[in-house]
Amino acid sequence: MQITPVFSVGVGKAQSPELLLAARELFADNQSRFAASEEGLRTTLMRYNSKQDCAILSNEKAVQTLKQAIKTKAISFYAGLGFDVEKLDFDVANLWLNEMCANAEHKIHFHYGFQLSGCFYVDVPEGSNLIKLYTPLQKREHGDNPVKDLNEFSAEFYGIRPEEGDMYFWESLMLHEVPKLQFNGVRRSIAFDLSISKKIDKNIFEAAHSMNLQDYVAIYNINNPSLCQKIIHTMKEEHWGKHYFTNPITNDAITYPDDL
Repeated sequence: MQITPVFSVGVGKAQSPELLLAARELFADNQSRFAASEEGLRTTLMRYNSKQDCAILSNEKAVQTLKQAIKTKAISFYAGLGFDVEKLDFDVANLWLNEMCANAEHKIHFHYGFQLSGCFYVDVPEGSNLIKLYTPLQKREHGDNPVKDLNEFSAEFYGIRPEEGDMYFWESLMLHEVPKLQFNGVRRSIAFDLSISKKIDKNIFEAAHSMNLQDYVAIYNINNPSLCQKIIHTMKEEHWGKHYFTNPITNDAITYPDDL
C-alpha cells in the first residue's frame, strides 16, 4: 500500500554556542528574579496566559543580543518551512529564564497567543531531562495501539535531548513538557515566544492579534426594550465573583486587583 505523509510538523534546530557567554551572564545577573514552583522549576516567568508576564531582566545588552539571534534564526526556520519571510515581520515578544534540578518537571503545556516558540539551552548536565513534543493528532484519545517500530506515523511524542548551545523552534500550539529525571547539576534554558505579523506596506505591519477591544465587538440593534430590561434585571440578581485564573506552574488560583 502507498502511504503518503501529510501535515508534517517541522522542528527547527540551530547550534548557537556563540550565545552561551551572554546567556550565562543573564542567569548570573538575574538570580533574584527567579521564583520556584511546586514542580521544582525555577523561572522568571511570573504568570502565563495569552499575553505573558515575564520579569524584566537585568543586563539589557545580553537580552538584546539573544533576541536578535533568536529573530534571525526564526526567520531562517520559517523560510525553510516555505513561508515568504519578506512579507512577514518577526518580534521576540517574550523571553524568560528557567532552571531545573533533579526531579523537577515542567508539566505538559503550550504557548497560546503566539505563532512560534522555542528554547535555547545554556547548561545541560549529563543525563538531565529531555523535552517531549507531542503529536498534534492527540493519539492518546484513540487508545493504545501496539506498533512494532515507532516512526513519524505512529509516535505519540518526539523526544529531544538537547546539548549546550542548541536552539530549538516549534509552532506555539504544539504541546510539550519536560518530565522528571534524576541527575546531578542544574539544567538552564532560555524560553521565548515570537509574534509574527504580515507586512501591509514597507513600514506597516498587520498585527497577528489585535489588542483593540473594538475589533472584537459587533453592534446590533435588536429593538426589543422588554428583553433589555429582563437582561438587566437578571444580571442584577446574579451572584458575581472576582475573576481568577489557575497558574499552570504552581496550580494556584490567582486574581489581580487591576483585573478588568
